[in-house]
Amino acid sequence: MFLEFIFVAVAVAYFVFALWKMEWALTVFPLLIPFYLVKTTFFGIPFTLPEVVIYALVAAALVSFAKNNLMPSSIFRSVFGSMRLAVLRRQSFLRRYGDLLFPLAVFVVGAFVALVAVESRIVFSDGQVFEGMRTALGILKGWIIAPMLFLIVYLACIPDNNRLLDTLNVYGFSAVVLAVWALFQVSTDGYVTPDARASGPFESANYLALYIVPALVYLMIRIKDIVLPLYAEEKKSFIGSFFRRGDIKEKHPEISLFILGFLLLFLALLASKSYAGMIAAMGGALFYFGLEFLEFKSRNEKALNPWKFLAGFLVFLVIILGVIYVIDPGKWQAMFRFDERNSSSVRMEVYSVSAGLIGENWLTGIGPGQYEAMYKLHSERLLGREPYELNMLHPHNLLLAVWLNTGLLGLMGFVTILVMAFKRCAFHFKKFASAKINSAPKLRVMGTAVLIGILIYGLFDMPFFKNDLSILFWIVIAIIFAADHEEKSSR
Repeated sequence: MFLEFIFVAVAVAYFVFALWKMEWALTVFPLLIPFYLVKTTFFGIPFTLPEVVIYALVAAALVSFAKNNLMPSSIFRSVFGSMRLAVLRRQSFLRRYGDLLFPLAVFVVGAFVALVAVESRIVFSDGQVFEGMRTALGILKGWIIAPMLFLIVYLACIPDNNRLLDTLNVYGFSAVVLAVWALFQVSTDGYVTPDARASGPFESANYLALYIVPALVYLMIRIKDIVLPLYAEEKKSFIGSFFRRGDIKEKHPEISLFILGFLLLFLALLASKSYAGMIAAMGGALFYFGLEFLEFKSRNEKALNPWKFLAGFLVFLVIILGVIYVIDPGKWQAMFRFDERNSSSVRMEVYSVSAGLIGENWLTGIGPGQYEAMYKLHSERLLGREPYELNMLHPHNLLLAVWLNTGLLGLMGFVTILVMAFKRCAFHFKKFASAKINSAPKLRVMGTAVLIGILIYGLFDMPFFKNDLSILFWIVIAIIFAADHEEKSSR
């Protein structure tokens, strides 16, 4: 009962906060994302803390909409006094994001359609019972509907590019807090994972890596943008651009915090021993810095030499792979042994079973949250032998998971959203390096670099179907779509 009271109190407080300053209520929301681990039930329905806060934000946004479009000003003043609500108007929202709403709706409809494939209850041979429909409805509510409601409110109410940048900073801070938690586990040997990998508050080290990798990519870009800016009109060579005059700390007092945050995140990622996370962070950074290099060369009107760029990439790759090997040489060697039980051979089994399930349920998928039960029921039949692991939570691949959870319709909506995000960014590929950090070109390319890291991670794991990760994914999408072309004061 006490926890329920706390949830209600937090929701009411956040509702008032959002009525007072919606833009800041949205900006600081990422601080609450890791608190999805705090849960309670109302009338038998489970809720997480970020979820109830999202509903509070939605309620405040609806009040704002009523104030701006429906409610007479005299009535509004008598009820809400002088509170400064967000400007939420139907016409401006539809004009800016109308094209995005259709694939979002397709994705959600696909998730609902996938419910037809869900069995209400499954009883396994060992007597365990899986509540299929209850699980599916919980996934639909907490991992799809609530995060998407946050996306819509964020797009409708966030006022300018500076708030987008602040949102990324707040998320980065939340990731650093989890990194400190993980490093404390390392220093005290207080691991909660059986394989001595740092996991922070999570039960899996991969969950930690999935959350902090986007922040690592973001901080790499911010530090590089401050310390090593590219100004082709002032420098004569690409190497020469790595040096600048002036007091960086005086102009950018936040640089020390960025560097400290980056180091903590980097060490936590190493301690998680997540190869996929390291590859994803490298991929996101290479995307951004590679585009920056190409823009520099283009502005200097010098012929591009792909061999130099390829050589630099290979050197960087060798360094990263060397670090990975030094961290855990045993895991590295086992990764290439597909004839014995290890993470690689288990993943190959998972992909095979996932492909088989898609072949049998290509239109509707198997339904939200049903993968663990379906894997347990059908893996031996689809593989033709007993799998290395009988319990598997998800298919360890983003697109496979979207198809299985939301069907073909949901997959089409999801892929369309990704294509639209890249199209929004592609316009700026040749003109972003020397733009202000809070400009639309910089924000969109930076957001796309973070999205690239998430998608690369999605080749090996599941960076979406989880409470915190689904919210984080839509925040990155919002950064790309909401960045405004009007450049305001530099940050």
